[in-house]
Amino acid sequence: MQEQERNRQIHTTETISYIAWEPSSGTVGNLTFEVDKTDDVITHNLQTIVYNETFMAIPVFLADMQTTDGGDTANLRWQNKDFYGIDIKITEEQSRDSETNHNKDEVVGYMVFAFIDIGMGTDGDGDGDGLTNDDEINIYGTNPNDPDTDGDDINDGNEVEFWGYNWDMDFDNDDTINLLDPDSDNDGFSDGTEKAQGFNPGDPSSKPAFPLELGEVSVDHNWKWVEFNDTFIDPVVVAKPLSCNENEPAVLRIQNVDATGFEIRVQEWDYLDGTHSTENVSYIVMERGSYILEDGTKVEAGRFDTDTTGSFVWVDFSQTFNQVPVVTSTVSSFNEEDAVCSRLKNINTTGFDFCMQEQEGNSQIHTTETISYIAWEPSSGTVGNLTFEVDKTDDMITHNLQTIVYNETFMATPVFLADMQTTDGNDTANLRRQNKDLYGIDIKITEEQSRDSEINHTTEVVGYMVFAFIE
Repeated sequence: MQEQERNRQIHTTETISYIAWEPSSGTVGNLTFEVDKTDDVITHNLQTIVYNETFMAIPVFLADMQTTDGGDTANLRWQNKDFYGIDIKITEEQSRDSETNHNKDEVVGYMVFAFIDIGMGTDGDGDGDGLTNDDEINIYGTNPNDPDTDGDDINDGNEVEFWGYNWDMDFDNDDTINLLDPDSDNDGFSDGTEKAQGFNPGDPSSKPAFPLELGEVSVDHNWKWVEFNDTFIDPVVVAKPLSCNENEPAVLRIQNVDATGFEIRVQEWDYLDGTHSTENVSYIVMERGSYILEDGTKVEAGRFDTDTTGSFVWVDFSQTFNQVPVVTSTVSSFNEEDAVCSRLKNINTTGFDFCMQEQEGNSQIHTTETISYIAWEPSSGTVGNLTFEVDKTDDMITHNLQTIVYNETFMATPVFLADMQTTDGNDTANLRRQNKDLYGIDIKITEEQSRDSEINHTTEVVGYMVFAFIE
């Protein structure tokens, strides 16, 4: 394995999968295939591989360097894939220097596969959704390369079975048939969410209550169990930021989330003694899924697994938002004991960049953790028996306490969640808060000191969500 060049090339144990296939071509099952390798000619410049086989659909293409003539950290990239060939090149990263020329030629091995006559009258099922390619194209209008064409968390074959004779009806009169409509009754809940919770996706009066539970809990360095008031099916739990009752920098950790509750505790950074006094933190629980409030505001509760630490990975929302949402995220598993926090950047209407951060003195290697997030479009008003406000600050929050004054009027001290929406400062950092009342709250960014004593942090945008019960 290779890490970026400036690293020490120390990496924890990973599982490596491989496929070895002798050079050959022809058909296997309902696939045409070609397995071959180039001459020792591939460099950092794009070069074209022309297939020898004739493919009737744009094929799946896999490739790997078969040599390591150049020792710099590098991998393959491709573009311009079509029926006849593909362009490939070798890319190097620039952590140690700006040079990206891979001057040693490499041999590249490749494997190319395509369904025979996919989408042209065959009985193949390219996306494995239980519908033939021919039926998807010529009858249902679904995508033969996507098992869930409308993105409602029901695969196309199961959805055809569910709707029966009503698959091509338009129950909510929005010019999209039920099969292709992610919310067929336009009640704000996706068809998959309603079906999973035992409600009727075709009846706007049959829908769950908005699946939101919130609270505030006092925690120290010991694990504490938090019981839900309601039972959830697939709960997403987000909690942050911690209060500042003790000045030692720390993060919030969550584990063992199930249908009835979760465990939570304060974790100091690894260089500290691990003992921490009681802090307060707000939490939100939502049923995993995508939602539209009565005023049109879009909300999403999601979850993903990643081991990306110190660099960023792109995370797609399951829906497209009308405006850039506020995102709060939490590491909601405890698969490795090293303290870790979450960071966000480049949030837009389709997704966001995410990474974990260990303390700066560590090598930024962390095992896979589960990340929970809630994305909520900036808005305010009421939902159920709650008053809420979701907004973000200007690019002004630093290591000094600054006050957020709410625009909404809250009749009880609210639940407050917040997260940095930017990563303008790369040092390991997270939010802390204090002085929460009916009218506002003080927040700041705290850095840890495992590598140096400096704790000044540049300005960041902070997104926040505030909720209070209506008396």
